[in-house]
Amino acid sequence: MVYPKKTWIGNEVITTAALNNIENGVETASKLSGTDIDADKNWNGKSITNVGSVYAGKVYAKIIPEIIASDEIQASSPGMALGPWEATYIKIKEITIGEVLGSGNSVRVKFKARTYFDPNRGYVYARVYVNGVAKSDELAITSLSSETFSVDVTGIKTGDKVQLYLKGNGLDQPGAVDEFNVCYLVNVVLPPATTATL
Repeated sequence: MVYPKKTWIGNEVITTAALNNIENGVETASKLSGTDIDADKNWNGKSITNVGSVYAGKVYAKIIPEIIASDEIQASSPGMALGPWEATYIKIKEITIGEVLGSGNSVRVKFKARTYFDPNRGYVYARVYVNGVAKSDELAITSLSSETFSVDVTGIKTGDKVQLYLKGNGLDQPGAVDEFNVCYLVNVVLPPATTATL
């Protein structure tokens, strides 16, 4: 109920109706958007923008980090995977990125790959993709012994699928991947708990 403001005149009699009107005004003033201030309120994802500051005994927050490419392994897809014989790229490994802040994140993709047979049969190739889109140049795999490859990828966001694709030589040589890792540092910036005042 909207509180209708009353202008009082000197020596006016205070009636029951006027007192009830005051009570209604006090009740309305103790509410925010029609809800008691100390009651739980579902804001449906909306922001409160007209509050200068809020004081509370405890505040709980969900911390969503930024991630920055580094050599620190954060996720792995273990086990050997054999690529195709055909000279067409096929996805053989995939890691999904968890919740991160924004879309300016970066990761380092590191993997070990080799030819399956003697490289004299021909080389095979790898490429790093994100969500089915190529993010690296073709990487030639030229050795029967595992070689380590590293590719930095930028523009990473929540839910992105970091993928490794291989293609064979089209005749008699597939490639093999022995490790596939996504590497990054977690960057969380928190304000200091105390502030110097003098």
